[in-house]
Amino acid sequence: MSLHGFNHFTIRARDVKKTHAFYTKVLGLRDGFRPKLANQGWWLYCGVTPVIHLFDAKLKHVYVGSTLDGDPAKATLGSGSVDHIAFAGDDYKGMRRRVEKAGVPYKTLELPDLDVDQIFVEDPNGLTVEMQFPRDERIKRSGGGRGAGRRARAKGRK
Repeated sequence: MSLHGFNHFTIRARDVKKTHAFYTKVLGLRDGFRPKLANQGWWLYCGVTPVIHLFDAKLKHVYVGSTLDGDPAKATLGSGSVDHIAFAGDDYKGMRRRVEKAGVPYKTLELPDLDVDQIFVEDPNGLTVEMQFPRDERIKRSGGGRGAGRRARAKGRK
């Protein structure tokens, strides 16, 4: 018996409406099927996979994995240390425009040794979200692809 893939992560949101809007309107995930559960919320899909389970941290009925014993003061505390989550994408420039249009602060990181450019944002709960995109064809054609540099350059945006 073994694990064979990642399934989802759950966000207990301080402001569930703002968090829902961030993931759907800014990042482009979509609402999808969710079974009837005691806690109200959404399953947010990336393609055909419900990668985010989102619900209001203030609800009395939290979820089966809760270690909070129903204490609302601890409702947004995590069950461990998660530094960030990451998504793969295919339109770096489009996502960057989308994030800028939404007024969301972001940082970028170029990793030419991996042929990847990244965008980092924070969701309304302070969770860092990384988005990875293959280097665009313009960079590859100019000789800036894999192995072109040995240092990743970080650029901050506010």
